[in-house]
Amino acid sequence: MFDRISIEGLEIGVPVGVYEAEKGIFQRVVIDVSVRCDVREAAASDALEFSLDYDQVASTCRVVATSQHHQLIETIAEKIAARLHELLGERIREVWVKVAKPGAVPDARSVSVEICRSSSHLENL
Repeated sequence: MFDRISIEGLEIGVPVGVYEAEKGIFQRVVIDVSVRCDVREAAASDALEFSLDYDQVASTCRVVATSQHHQLIETIAEKIAARLHELLGERIREVWVKVAKPGAVPDARSVSVEICRSSSHLENL
């Protein structure tokens, strides 16, 4: 079984960066989240209670990313994965999180980090 629910291109202004010029300002990041879960019961019943609430997943990304100044987008990705696991627990098998920071490197469209965490890995955090 390999079902995934994804949110792509969630743009958020966040306090992030290592350099002094980046402190105290919000910069745009683009977050993609994909959760491996079983959607068969949701599809059969047509009931949200058996699926994932997209708004809850997006809200979690926003809250985690804006909760404090992070130096690294890697930290934002890891915290999002851990928080989603806390909220959704056994309902998810794996979570992929990609955080991109457009314009971070001159002459590059974007830089990004993408992580994949299984439920067993997240339980050990």
